[in-house]
Amino acid sequence: VTGVQTCALPILRMVGEKWDLVVAGAGPAGCTLAAKVAAAGSKVLVLGNAEEPGRGRDWIIDVEKTVFDVAAVPFPVKDALRDKCESEVMLSPVAGHEIKLLPAPIVPIRNGVYVRQLATWASEKGARVREGCTVLGPVMEAGAVTGVRYRGISGGESKIGRASCRE
Repeated sequence: VTGVQTCALPILRMVGEKWDLVVAGAGPAGCTLAAKVAAAGSKVLVLGNAEEPGRGRDWIIDVEKTVFDVAAVPFPVKDALRDKCESEVMLSPVAGHEIKLLPAPIVPIRNGVYVRQLATWASEKGARVREGCTVLGPVMEAGAVTGVRYRGISGGESKIGRASCRE
């Protein structure tokens, strides 16, 4: 996936960087949020748990066709679409009747492939996507969330605070 790093990379390179938004989770919602906020000019970091986006859960999800336009997200690439049947029928076991069903207004999507597509989109919009990070919880100061605690592949706990990312 284009633009994705892992938490095994030296995090010290990020010391002093400021983030407007840190997103915990590189799934469809996290990558979409990151892409839209980064496209608006904010500095965004996404922390994902898997080795690479989409590797965590690769199930089939059915999405209503108009959602992509309404949400202003990319339509899934061909590899993300599950093959559809030419037609669907319902059979009556008693009378032997066959009823041809109308096509459903949904798109069956392979979640893992689509998440990789969205992670690339987020990177292209300017977000930094880092995988291999298990988010442990918020950093709290005076009752407000000011950062995120996470564990990288190396097993060490790290913090991303209001102003920087540090080991």
